Amino acid sequence: MKTFIEFITEVWHASLENKYSAGLSHFDVHKNPSKAELHKIVHSSEAKSARGIIHGNDVYVWDAMKAIHHEVDDELKLDVPKKNYISIGKNRYGSEYTGSDDNAQHIFNHPWVKSTLDKHRFFHG
Repeated sequence: MKTFIEFITEVWHASLENKYSAGLSHFDVHKNPSKAELHKIVHSSEAKSARGIIHGNDVYVWDAMKAIHHEVDDELKLDVPKKNYISIGKNRYGSEYTGSDDNAQHIFNHPWVKSTLDKHRFFHG
């Protein structure tokens, strides 16, 4: 039987400087947010969208209105290729950098994507 701690998957990861929203100095980056936390991030966003970066077995997610991928990538020092950048909307997710399903297999097969975005449609930018 799993303990309560083993059921918790969402992790606040960092607070980064907010360069885009007046009156808000920082924004949160979440590491491997649960479906519920992702829903909260997306639906509280003005654009109803989140951005994410796949890094190894982890995914870092934030409100899309707060920063663009390369800014968070640089700030967290992840140094991942752009093909690991994803955008997440209410009913779909995608990457403008993959170009085709063949180039997106690493996204489709990522454990967090499979467990968290299982009912979403993938789109190409």
